[in-house]
Amino acid sequence: MPLTELENWQEALYRIETTDYLLGGENGILNVQAKILGARTRYLKKLLETMGTDISGFDLDMQAHMQAALKFALEQSALANSGVRALHKINQQQGEFTLYNYGIVSSAVVSKKGSNRLLSISAGVCYLEGRKYYVPAQDSAVSVPVGEAVNGTVYAYLQLVAGIPTLKITTISNPTPPPVTVTLLSITIPALDSGADLAACTLSSRLCPTEPDYPNSVGTPATITVPLAFVLPDTAYTLEFEVLSAVGSPCDERNLKVTTRNTNNFIVTLLSAADDVVVRWKLSRLNSVSAHPTNDWRSRFAAYPSNSTYPTA
Repeated sequence: MPLTELENWQEALYRIETTDYLLGGENGILNVQAKILGARTRYLKKLLETMGTDISGFDLDMQAHMQAALKFALEQSALANSGVRALHKINQQQGEFTLYNYGIVSSAVVSKKGSNRLLSISAGVCYLEGRKYYVPAQDSAVSVPVGEAVNGTVYAYLQLVAGIPTLKITTISNPTPPPVTVTLLSITIPALDSGADLAACTLSSRLCPTEPDYPNSVGTPATITVPLAFVLPDTAYTLEFEVLSAVGSPCDERNLKVTTRNTNNFIVTLLSAADDVVVRWKLSRLNSVSAHPTNDWRSRFAAYPSNSTYPTA
């Protein structure tokens, strides 16, 4: 939505201070400079348009000098407007991300059946949607697709079917597991392979974390790398979070910790047993200080614990 622009000349151009509360909107502090520059631009534009009649009494050289001065002022005003817009675009970034938190508590080992390209899984316990689920043993549960013209990769994963974690497998053409599932391992399929015993196929090691103490603590908390739309000149920026939703366990801004700040991204660690955590974030450099602690200001946890214990209240 465009700003409401006046048509006047204001001498002072407001300087955004480090103590200002950053707010958008019609009268927000982030738009004050743009409104002043817009008013100056409209004032100069109107002055230039009416100059043809207002300066007719001056000689031609004087008229040319006056018109050139006004055009230069308009160009400088437009340049200043562009600079303010660029400042806000780069130094005021925001977005949303989702943190998925899933893994295995015990067992649930995938193995080759040895016939008909089948896979089985042993009984065990997994966690997703913020809670633990018993995984029943599933013999000959899924069939690995035959190889195509080139080497391919598929993934075995657990998906809740009527509340029961069930072994599934992706296709070569669409290898990405769906959300809110437990990705177990990848299977590399050689080109044109059709062996019933899967001898030529390679099963990777487990891709998801194994956390025997979930939900009380985890050794490898869920993390996400959030890209920035515009690269910053330094890492002296602050971040604010708002948890929009979470599944299974309590989660708020205190459970989000910024473990790394880069000029093109930042990394967030989840310190909660919750899953499918949707977060809105805002980045600001205008109020930044010269040095930041490793931890985000909202977090109350240690910088990088070897074993993260979730808060109970």
